[in-house]
Amino acid sequence: MPPDGWSRAKLSDLIAELESGVSVNSEDRPTSPGEIGVLKTSAVTYGRFNPQENKAVIPPDLSRVRTTPRTGEIIISRMNTQSLVGASVYVDRDYPHLFLPDRLWQTVFRQPDALSTQWLSYVLASPKIRERMSAMATGTSGSMKNLTKGQLLSLDVNVPPLPEQHKIAAILSSMDDTIDKTQAIIDQLEVVKRGLLRDLLTRGIPGWHSEHKLTPIGKMPEGWTCRPLGFVIERIDTGWSPLCDAQPAPPGEWGVLKISSVTWGEFRPEENKRLPSGMEPRPEAEVHEGDLLVSRANTKELVGRSVLVTGAPSRLMASDKLLRLRLMSQRATAAFINFALSTDASRAQIEDAATGSSGSMKNISQEKLRSIMVPLPPLDEQISIAAALDSISQRIQRERSVLDEIRNLKSALLCVLLSGEVRVTFSAQEAA
Repeated sequence: MPPDGWSRAKLSDLIAELESGVSVNSEDRPTSPGEIGVLKTSAVTYGRFNPQENKAVIPPDLSRVRTTPRTGEIIISRMNTQSLVGASVYVDRDYPHLFLPDRLWQTVFRQPDALSTQWLSYVLASPKIRERMSAMATGTSGSMKNLTKGQLLSLDVNVPPLPEQHKIAAILSSMDDTIDKTQAIIDQLEVVKRGLLRDLLTRGIPGWHSEHKLTPIGKMPEGWTCRPLGFVIERIDTGWSPLCDAQPAPPGEWGVLKISSVTWGEFRPEENKRLPSGMEPRPEAEVHEGDLLVSRANTKELVGRSVLVTGAPSRLMASDKLLRLRLMSQRATAAFINFALSTDASRAQIEDAATGSSGSMKNISQEKLRSIMVPLPPLDEQISIAAALDSISQRIQRERSVLDEIRNLKSALLCVLLSGEVRVTFSAQEAA
């Protein structure tokens, strides 16, 4: 039953039509100014409309395009993976030079003035509705599912009075604005970090060097050396990959780290799988504070990624897709080598050295990893460089923690506001 004052309606009572796009031939690049583009499915994948996810339509197909994104409408993905089929976004302005493909629908509302379409966009993006759409999607492919118009329009929703719709939409929209601003700060800090990494690993600490030299991996200060990574490695430890439970290990229990724990440049201990009850752990594979971990198997872009372990709970073991580098402390610090392995020069070497017939999974052997050339400043400068880069890395992590908190708050608000569990108030003027 809907809450007091709310009604119950099918989406077909609110949406008169779902306009389809057209599949057209396009170039594998985004549009330049003045060009006509067709949206990719990823333009609606993650809850916010991303018009940059498009491809330039080739001239012979320009006459075939139809259905541009329009202000106040909702775009819905009718075909995607099980978890993403039915994904939707609210369109905040007109995009006359972009067009929908046949995998995307756009709403046409029966009475747009009697409905907050932005409120409905949050309803369609809510976990309960997303679960229902995912469950009703059909398809024989394990990776691609489809929704029909009839299935989507048959869904029923609780509908609050119009003033309450507007108020709910305004609250959730303000959360989205805060999320966008926080993400923009993170993006800016990442740009600063990349620039600082490039400068410090090619020029050294400002004011410390007056002369530089060219090496096989680029420019560096005269007093530095260029060495294979094996020069600073004492030994490499391998991990262990037993058949584990899908869920993470509770505090105090043994777990095995997934490769995603090192994928994104910071250690993520929550990315682990619980060791089954009764299976003996291997304590020698347990990771500790300050360990330098490298993924030996991943996609081409992610293989060889490294992280310095920080804030690790006890009883987490490295998997066999992770390598732990034990360094000679008189030659290099783990913190500096971690940053050195993320430079463009190191990434290019790692990607060239990675092997594997699969397009989605590559491997780098210990021998190849040892051969990667890295810059080696004196130890005191390694420490100073790592400290400067760690400072901005920590700020990025703090902003990401804030972002996670805001997203969690928005998720909670979605649940209580769209269900009517928490009611918003509005004035008589707003109701009028």
